[in-house]
Amino acid sequence: MLVAAKAYEAELTKKVASIALDPYYKFWHSSYPDTEAKVDDSFWTNIQCVSVHNGEVIGYLKAHIDRPGNYVSSLSCVHFPDREPTKMVFGMDLRRFMRYLLDDLGMPKISWTVYRGNPVEKHYDRLIKKMGGRIVGIEKYAVKLGKEWYDSKQYEFINDYFECTHCGTKVKKEAEVMCWKCGLGEMVYVNPFNKH
Repeated sequence: MLVAAKAYEAELTKKVASIALDPYYKFWHSSYPDTEAKVDDSFWTNIQCVSVHNGEVIGYLKAHIDRPGNYVSSLSCVHFPDREPTKMVFGMDLRRFMRYLLDDLGMPKISWTVYRGNPVEKHYDRLIKKMGGRIVGIEKYAVKLGKEWYDSKQYEFINDYFECTHCGTKVKKEAEVMCWKCGLGEMVYVNPFNKH
């Protein structure tokens, strides 16, 4: 279940502090681990949620909003260790989080990075392909974690689509000029940065 992080701030802070020295989380911590979850009072700059399963926090999801551009400029997601397998629950909450950003908030773009070698990198590669986004590029030797240097890979998803002028059907890629669903409308490109 996806919940605003403020409701579980104390438990979240304990979880973050408990993994501060765990080398498994080096890719999430980056160079300097946080020992406290700083949860904002509003969603203006940072959208912060937790994934909760059976009353326990199993994950943390954060999106930073670039307000001048009004798009998500970075994501931070972490799944905490648990006695029972909860990766699927966390994965579903991550999906809900992305849908919240794109559909409910109408963010025109989501951009994020991952350090190469992070086990989640292959999942992000599949996710960005499935969403119709792209890998922007790789920055060599972007961060030093412990004694090793790691590259950084940047992902970008533009929330653009084609919409039927008659029935309103939306698709990511245009297959035909005429709507395949109703056969009456024309599929018109919608640029999320030009919406009023």
